[in-house]
Amino acid sequence: MEPKKNSKPINEMHSAFILELLLSISATFTVRIPAETQTIYTQLLAPFPPAALQEGVDSVIRQWDKPCMFPPPSFILERVSEAARMNVRAVLDRGDKPPNWEPLTAEEHADLFQKFRETLHREDEKNRMPDTGKEKSAEQRWEESRARQLKALAELLQQQAGEALPS
Repeated sequence: MEPKKNSKPINEMHSAFILELLLSISATFTVRIPAETQTIYTQLLAPFPPAALQEGVDSVIRQWDKPCMFPPPSFILERVSEAARMNVRAVLDRGDKPPNWEPLTAEEHADLFQKFRETLHREDEKNRMPDTGKEKSAEQRWEESRARQLKALAELLQQQAGEALPS
């Protein structure tokens, strides 16, 4: 599983968690890693979820066979990516469906898709001007929505006023 490309700054807690994992690798293999290298590894691993990071680092510690050397980024990324894939696969395979659940048939899927398309078409038609067929602007749609709300409010107030009058 490829990590999400993220332009946001790295969350400080997530960054600290990654640094803690890197330091556990460092301590296991008695290797010092410079702060610049820690920053690079942290940025490479930041897109992955904590569970995948933890499993990946555990796998690195079990599989790395060159003591006194810090594993290269590719070795760590392979293990973390594999852990992330396994986590996604576990969610898909966990089978948390009700006991009487049956998958949809092809015909049922086609029917649902057709209903969905019809709904989209109706919504699309609502957003078009009847005289020109051009799409209404957001301002026009807002004005129509506001007019409907005001009409509903006026009807409600009239109804309440009618109920309040003594007979």
